[in-house]
Amino acid sequence: MFTTQPFFRLWLWAWCVLYLAASAQMHGAEILPGTIFHPPASAGTFPLSVISGETSEDWPPNLGGRLTFFVQNTSGEPDAIKTILVNETSADNYESFQWMRVWPPALEAEGAGAIAAVVVCFSGPPVAAGEAITLGVQMSSGAMATRRFKCAPPVVAVANLLPEPDDRALLAYLRNDSDTATNITGISLNEEDFVPGSPRLSAYGQSYVIPPRGLCIVRIEMEQLIAPLTPLHFRVQHDGAGGSSGAFLRHLPAAFPLATWSSDLPNDPDGMTVARLLGIDTFTGTRNWNAIYAARDRFHLETLRPLAVSTEADIASDSQAEGDWAWLVSDEPDLNSTSASELLARNQPVWANDPFHPTFVTLATSAAFNEYAATTDIISMDHYAMYSAPNVVPFTWIFREARMEEALQWTDLLKANSEPQRMWSWVQLAARGTWNVQPEPWGVAYQFWAHVMSGAKGLLWFRYAPGYENRSDTEALIAESESLARMLSLVRGAAFYGEPIPWASLDQPYHARALAGPQSMLAVVLNDAHTQTGLPPVYNTGTAAGNLDLQLPAWLSAPEVYQVTPEGLVPIPSSKAGAQLRIPFAFQTGAAVYLVGSPEHLPPGAPAGLNFAHHFDDGRVALSWQEPWDNTGIAGYRVYQNGELIAEPGTPALVLASPPALQDRFEVTAYDPFGNESPASIPVAYLAYEFDETGYTQTWRPSNVLSNTAPALKAENGALVCTTNEGNTAVLYSAPVRVDASSIGSVSLRIAHDNDSNPTRARFYWTTEEAPSFSNARSVTFRLKAPGSSFKTYTADLLPDAGWSGIITRFRFTPSVEAAGATFRIDNLTLGPAESEGEGQTEGGTEGEGSRDGAPFPDGEGTYEGGEEGATEGTSEGEVPFFHSADQSENGAIELQELLRVIQFYNAGRFGCDTDSEDGYAPGRDGGACDPHDSDFAPQDWRIQLGELLRLIQLYTLGGYRVCGSTEDGFCPT
Repeated sequence: MFTTQPFFRLWLWAWCVLYLAASAQMHGAEILPGTIFHPPASAGTFPLSVISGETSEDWPPNLGGRLTFFVQNTSGEPDAIKTILVNETSADNYESFQWMRVWPPALEAEGAGAIAAVVVCFSGPPVAAGEAITLGVQMSSGAMATRRFKCAPPVVAVANLLPEPDDRALLAYLRNDSDTATNITGISLNEEDFVPGSPRLSAYGQSYVIPPRGLCIVRIEMEQLIAPLTPLHFRVQHDGAGGSSGAFLRHLPAAFPLATWSSDLPNDPDGMTVARLLGIDTFTGTRNWNAIYAARDRFHLETLRPLAVSTEADIASDSQAEGDWAWLVSDEPDLNSTSASELLARNQPVWANDPFHPTFVTLATSAAFNEYAATTDIISMDHYAMYSAPNVVPFTWIFREARMEEALQWTDLLKANSEPQRMWSWVQLAARGTWNVQPEPWGVAYQFWAHVMSGAKGLLWFRYAPGYENRSDTEALIAESESLARMLSLVRGAAFYGEPIPWASLDQPYHARALAGPQSMLAVVLNDAHTQTGLPPVYNTGTAAGNLDLQLPAWLSAPEVYQVTPEGLVPIPSSKAGAQLRIPFAFQTGAAVYLVGSPEHLPPGAPAGLNFAHHFDDGRVALSWQEPWDNTGIAGYRVYQNGELIAEPGTPALVLASPPALQDRFEVTAYDPFGNESPASIPVAYLAYEFDETGYTQTWRPSNVLSNTAPALKAENGALVCTTNEGNTAVLYSAPVRVDASSIGSVSLRIAHDNDSNPTRARFYWTTEEAPSFSNARSVTFRLKAPGSSFKTYTADLLPDAGWSGIITRFRFTPSVEAAGATFRIDNLTLGPAESEGEGQTEGGTEGEGSRDGAPFPDGEGTYEGGEEGATEGTSEGEVPFFHSADQSENGAIELQELLRVIQFYNAGRFGCDTDSEDGYAPGRDGGACDPHDSDFAPQDWRIQLGELLRLIQLYTLGGYRVCGSTEDGFCPT
């Protein structure tokens, strides 16, 4: 026995070795090339004039930084990262450890999304500049991987990763921060590898050589559309020092928002109209869902929502909502005692439960830029340079006056600490500061373009709020913001796709920067010919004059030069010597902006979402639409009314000079700075809702927009599609209107449905200035014909109804209140003029196409549904009158047996829905999801009161009835 024990141990040891070897083959992980160290970029020391004398914003140096590296699951089984090791010690055992993020948390098997990005933040050693460390990961499966790495900034920086507007390609901006030319030898995106010459990889200028301190833009064509928030693990191999670097982002759309902070804005339609006229397309400061939807549907204002929900279920529920751009996870956490690890904890549930909306954070102190930058998808900062708005030395109570050039320096710092993340900057506009004065317009322009020239991909005003355009202290600032928005619109595409390069120099002491993009460069010169003295400061501005010298990238060899003005692009003289371009300048404003590029021939996309956004109390009507994308920018729009050009606004909104007539048709085109015009928008008719634009419901919304039982509502195939759940009443609301009832004679509905409930009735309601609540007394009802796929037209007269009077302010439509999982398709809902009472009009027009032949309803192409081409609704399909729900024979009179049926409900004490009965009701039931009986109106409580019964007896005795709005029950005897 004792002699065999060593052999047993040897056998057991060998078996364990074989088992572990087999396990190692089954499970595996690799730390990929592309590890990057992101050291903190310091603001240094700024001499600052303050009330108490001289001080400085001299931050303690942060000796640490962030590590980003990529781990691939190389096994055939799902796995996850369990522990991060630095020098064979768990990262969180170090005092300098700040936080760690792993995305995605779980790794699928090799070949199916098996790469995770790991970001680890330290405030000092062992992760610090110059330190050599060993990175390690331990997987849940037991697999281990290590890689030796020296903490040094990469030679080739991934400066930006930007998608093309259609999400079919990704542009990677690679910057060489060394003094030696560097060759790109390979690109990796997620699990796919490319080398120069690969079919779907190309470089602008046809060169993969990055010149010293220069830039290279490579384009990766995707095999399929990039889905929102797709993790992008990007790595580049090169022949420079270090050999590789990388970046991790989640995919964000190609958008350059111009926002404002104003919680008052979404509750003020007049203010939202002005905001759109000022070019504002985004706002923050509210969680009011009705306001969010109205802002999006009517004014095309996206929302930056403050993150106020915390549970995963709440986040998942809110993620289904439309109308918002991003979650604001925290505002100034660095001044509110919120650590970066706490911020990351807030962000992680959103990342895990919202697949549609990115996250962002706003910072206030430069010391926090590196530590907080990677905790969200987007990083932004607010730092205002004029009249202390306010600028406080952080962690003190000392107010101080910033230098104007800090707007540029702070944005540079943010980019240095956060690239290639999407970067936004809050821009000073109208907000009193320490000295109780507003900034000056030239200073607003200076800060605006300082943020753009440093690489911001979104600007957020602080702030425009409703009525600022009429205040004496802000009127000039709002006028300046309008000019700046016009200029930005001209070059929005160039600004978004431009990357700051150091190839700009001046022969005078002014600040200048150029943004290099695939088709153009955007150059900005800031006016530093100003003095700043005293407290409160007194600014004296002078003329900036000199020459701006630019080194052109290889792919822009023969450009033309334009100055960007609020009125458009103005060609200006320049001189070129080899790759050097010289632009002379002389100006007195806050900044001068130049576009360098050749006239291009790609038109903008067609404007979408054209609608009647707002009705002013004085009768004016505002149009609003979405600004389409253009690779340079949008110069303006052409608005057509019944085929005639009526206006050329510069921003995506227009207040009509006079109220439109019923069914007047409008459409809009956009044109770029070089005159290329877009296709026309899908036309809309005034108070004729046609739903021809896919995805756009023409501002109609269900009442319970966030309820799990809300009806699905969408526009597709030329119809508004409303799907109800079991027992759920679909109630749809229009945007507010303002129209004289005497100008409208009828309402026409074209609808198809699959509702098997009997009877099926639709009801159209309205409110007035005198009666602002919806009521059956102000409604007309359509008894829908049998279910089927074909559309049928129903028309109801409105003028004879006494409730149809005064100023109409809103509409409500209920396709059917007794639907049980039914779908309703509404082809149009049209208010007709009094003289025609809505009859005899041909339907619609060319489906899905714009037309400018001047005809209110041009002939269609092909055959109308339900009749021959050109046939009028009502003759080909027939009008369907409405009958009292007691009138089962539908003969316009209450007969004895019909009266006795209602007496039965009266005697039973209550009644409810019964889809199997002849009239859809049964005595003794408890309500239900069907349309209330017309005899149950005072109040509507599923009981027939004596007064209600006497009313029906009156209609029976007088022999007939008609629909009207002047009575409580909506009927009048004939």
